[in-house]
Amino acid sequence: MHLRQRRWFHLRLESFRKVNPRGFVDRTLPPGYAPFGIRNINGEIFVTYALQDAKAEDDVAGPGNGFVNVFDTSGNFVKRLISNGNLNAPWGLALAEPGELWVGNFGDGKINNYDPTNGAFLGTISHNGTPLQIDGLWDLLPLVTPSGPRVYFAAGIGDEEHGLFGFITED
Repeated sequence: MHLRQRRWFHLRLESFRKVNPRGFVDRTLPPGYAPFGIRNINGEIFVTYALQDAKAEDDVAGPGNGFVNVFDTSGNFVKRLISNGNLNAPWGLALAEPGELWVGNFGDGKINNYDPTNGAFLGTISHNGTPLQIDGLWDLLPLVTPSGPRVYFAAGIGDEEHGLFGFITED
């Protein structure tokens, strides 16, 4: 057995760009929702929101339990992009291809595809007609590799007791 030692580096940042302390707020968000995922996509900040339990400690999975908002980098609210519908504790975000915003649901493990400009639902990522479901889906990251485009994912399978890392490609 070979073990590879990894050295972890701790970085201390000396300066931060201050943002508006009143920024990144959506005053129309229903009570009980909290930020769940965030991604800078082409200079805009996309934020997913999931419904929280009564103690505000965990998400509440269920169809329609989610929102996706867009802010500018100064924290100004731009728009509500996606409301409820196929969202189910949305977390991961990826601009998989131009015109395709993938939103990964932690609640049901499905990845739904939306138009990134108007939020129109375009479909659920499927294989041979069966929706792809990844238990405990956390985050998504699109990358172009020598083998072609891939969307990498991380998930907390087994009720978040174990981790899963993989990628999705087109057939």
